[in-house]
Formats: sequence, structure tokens, C-alpha cells
Amino acid sequence: KYTSNFTAPTAVAPDPITTEYDQTILLLHFDGADSTYDFVDSSRYGWQVKNSYSSKISTTQSKFGGSSLYLDGTANRGVVVEANELFLLGEDDFTIDFWMYLGATGTARAVMAQWTQSTSYSSAPWWLFQTTSGNVLQFWWNLYSSSGPLFATSALSGTTWYHVAVTRKDDIFTMFLNGAIVSAANVPRSCRTGYKMRQARNKHIPVTIGSYYDGSSPPKYRTSSLSDFNGYIDEVRIVKGKAVFDSTFSVPTSAYSLSANYPIRDTNVKLLLDPNPSFTLLDKSYTRSAVTTEGSLGLGAVRGSVYAAFDGAGDYLRQTSIVGDMACGIEDFCVESWIYPINGGYVAQ
Repeated sequence: KYTSNFTAPTAVAPDPITTEYDQTILLLHFDGADSTYDFVDSSRYGWQVKNSYSSKISTTQSKFGGSSLYLDGTANRGVVVEANELFLLGEDDFTIDFWMYLGATGTARAVMAQWTQSTSYSSAPWWLFQTTSGNVLQFWWNLYSSSGPLFATSALSGTTWYHVAVTRKDDIFTMFLNGAIVSAANVPRSCRTGYKMRQARNKHIPVTIGSYYDGSSPPKYRTSSLSDFNGYIDEVRIVKGKAVFDSTFSVPTSAYSLSANYPIRDTNVKLLLDPNPSFTLLDKSYTRSAVTTEGSLGLGAVRGSVYAAFDGAGDYLRQTSIVGDMACGIEDFCVESWIYPINGGYVAQ
């Protein structure tokens, strides 16, 4: 966070719990000059997005912005989004939507996924959009059954833009095509038993567009049971925590944007302790770890500012539950706090 001299903060760090309204975790406009390879995530996370085998931006077709992602269906071309545990959809409601344009028909093809065929990950949760050889769109969710839970009812045509959306609200998965509901499935909670424990296996598997990871060890970016996508993709969005669509809707007529009123919590912040005016101590980071006080540690206030008071005789804070990875390991890290020593001359932690 800091690599040189800086001015000390003059205000409390933003509260990532109370400001989390917009749950967009990925937003790809695929805007840019023709035949370029710079893919930008426009969500507040700014994930790294890499091309594989010269997948590129094309101005030949687009839904918005004058360009889109072009994939020619050969050589494992596609897009790989930086892997992060935030993309594990867990038991959350969610929305995945995008625009697609088939450049070729008659072949089963991967469209978009977070999946690997590796048996080491077979029981981990995954999802996959694909088209069949009959050009029917499917959405697979591995904790549902051995077959995909959502199937479109009619075949897609080539050289036509379609808006595709899949949502989960409570136990209901719904697929929309051009704003109309084309499939729905009730996914019993029993299918999600142990999901959070198993999904940790998948946190290193990135979201991919145009292909997916195979069953080799370690998995490689290439399909073996489906062909790579052929056509154009535009305006990819993933929203975690909300089913944006729950009934028939009019398709978007412009590119998505994030409202300035909707800041998102920073997943890089693993612990954020700041006593609040009600004299309770909460971890305000997205991990929301449980924290208890030990000894005679107390909370006080001076001129409206709440603080934690340590007497130097056994007072400390302790995390009683840790969610996610708190180890710094070999990664860059930053630990910061405000302190106000009362008695000097002692060695203290």
C-alpha cells in the first residue's frame, strides 16, 4: 500500500460492509481498437484479463462501444480472468449475463465457464455455458445433477446477437434469452451441502471465455470435450449477491456502468478493526472474522472518536474465527494502525 513517504490518514478507513451495494465483480466491455489485445475489467476490482492464443478485440461486430471480443474457434483462443476467491459463487444469489453472436453453428462449443475437467476438482462447484451441436444454449451447474439444470428451448441462429442471462435467487436458477425466460430449475439446498468447504478447491480456477481448463495435471487451458467458441462476445458481467433479473425484462440498450453511489468492498483487506460508536468491535473486512477481547481491554471515546484501551497487563484482541487466507506468505502486504502510547520504556507487541 505504501512504498514511499506518505501523509497519514485524516479520516476513518471506508467501511466495506456499510458501503457495499453494487455487487458487480466483473465487467468486460471489450472496447478498443481493432486487432488489439488489451482487455480491461471495468468493475472496481480491475482484475487482470489475459488473452490466449491471440484472441482479440474486433470492430467487425459489436453490441455496444463499436467493438467486441472475437474468437475464431481454433487453437484454444479465449480470455482468462485473474483467479480469485471472490468468483466462488457459493450459496449467494448471482447474475451472469453477456451478449453473444455465433460465427459458426452445428458444433458443441464452450462459451464461458469456471471449470476444469481435472478429476481433482470434480466435486468442487463449477459452472459452464455451452452450445450443443444443435445450437441450443445450456448452463451447467455441477452440484445440481449429472445433466445441466438449464436448457434453452429453441436453437440459436448464426450471425445474430443474443442477450444471455442466468440468475440464481434463493433455490431457483433461471435462464433468460433476449429478456425472456427460457428455462428454470429448482436447485434444492441439499445439492449445496458442503459447498463452501468444497469450493475452496476451485479458488485457483479462473473464469474463462471461449474455452476452459482440461483434465490434465496440472490443468491446461484447452477443451477436450467441446470445441472452442466461434463468434463474438460483448458486455460480460457477473454480479455476486443479487439476481438482477427475476422476471421477463427488456434487454439493455447501452453498455453497463457502475453507479458512483455503489462502492464495493476491497477483497485485499483481510482485517479492518475500528470500534464503532455503539462500543462494539467488528471486523469490517469482507472476511468478517469473529474478534473477542481478552483481559480487561475496554472501549472508550474522546470527542466522539471510539478507541480500544490496553492497560499493558494481559489485554489483547483475538480472532476466534478466521475466514479466508490470513497468511502473508511471500505476497506483498501492509499492516497499519494508529497507536497512542501512554507509558514508554517497555518492550511491547
